[in-house]
Amino acid sequence: TAQVDDDLRNYLDALYDTQSKTVQDQITRLLVVNAMEATSLTTWKEKLIETSTRLKITVYGDWTGDMLATYQMRDNDSNFIIIDKTGIVRFAASGRTDNSRFEVIKTLLVELATGR
Repeated sequence: TAQVDDDLRNYLDALYDTQSKTVQDQITRLLVVNAMEATSLTTWKEKLIETSTRLKITVYGDWTGDMLATYQMRDNDSNFIIIDKTGIVRFAASGRTDNSRFEVIKTLLVELATGR
C-alpha cells in the first residue's frame, strides 16, 4: 500500500519544502505502519527506522491496532488524515487520493499551519 498514494506524498513533500521554517515547525508529519502482524519485532523496528531516515519523517508502528481503530483507518490500504492541533480530524481519506483534491488539502494545511 506504500505506493498507492505516491502522487500525494510527492505533492505534500514539495509543499512542505516550500514553506518557511516557521510554518514547517507547525507541522508534524507522521507515517503510520500497521505492525500488528509483525513476527520479528527487531526486523520490523529496524525497517521502520530505515524508512524514517529515508523519507525524513517519523514512522510509527501501530503494534496494537489502536490508531487503526481510533481513526477508523481502512486496514491494508493507504490512509491519509489531517488532524489539527486540538486533535480534531479535519480531513480523512482511504485509498488513492485523487489529484483533484490536492489543492483542497493544500489550502487546509496552510490554514492550519498559519492560523488563518
